[in-house]
Amino acid sequence: MLSLLQSSSPSSILLASLDEARMQMATEGRARLTITLALAQKARDAIRKTDGLWCYGDELIGVTGIFAIDPSKLIIRVNDIGLSGFKASEILRNEYKVDVEFADLRQIICSLTIADTESTTDLLIDALNHLSKHHRQTHHTDFMLIKLPNGLPRSVINVRDAYFTTKTRRVSLNEGVGHVLVESIIPYPPGVPLLVPGEIMEQHHLDFLRYFLDKGGYLVGMADPNFRTVSIVDS
Repeated sequence: MLSLLQSSSPSSILLASLDEARMQMATEGRARLTITLALAQKARDAIRKTDGLWCYGDELIGVTGIFAIDPSKLIIRVNDIGLSGFKASEILRNEYKVDVEFADLRQIICSLTIADTESTTDLLIDALNHLSKHHRQTHHTDFMLIKLPNGLPRSVINVRDAYFTTKTRRVSLNEGVGHVLVESIIPYPPGVPLLVPGEIMEQHHLDFLRYFLDKGGYLVGMADPNFRTVSIVDS
């Protein structure tokens, strides 16, 4: 058994699992996906009837370059009940044992697969109903207003030189304003860098980062896992 699990060779267990999945989709895939898509539509219709929630669908096709959608993905807008997607995701996980695939400032995404059934779909619908009824915020804050930084950052050193420089200093996030960064700051989602090595962090970047973190967002690329400090070029 150890030779199967502790080896740098291709995993026999993984390959067998992939082959089984391939066989299942080849022989039962159309029937199973038909059921999955029907369950997704059932959930979408139910969510649209839930006060304060909305689940996007075919109305997106043709809007802002969208050619098609994956109907098994339920894109659910939650900000109308006063919650960010991050907060809704946290509540669903902790109180209803529902893990969403993705969350941002406004939405969550739930995915249905061929493993889902009527009971798991009903569990999701019930959890979202409870979310709307019992976690609605009566006082909406400004978190629905996505505050994006203005323009592109100022780059004063090329990325390679900034990343490999030995002249670095770690300062608080507030103190990083006006300095050249040595590390990337990448809000997730969407996972697109806000700042990369060699660019200057300005006040509007800090404002956005504070806003994003306050609403439950996550940053990648930073050495400090608590996002309190940042590495800068020590001039």
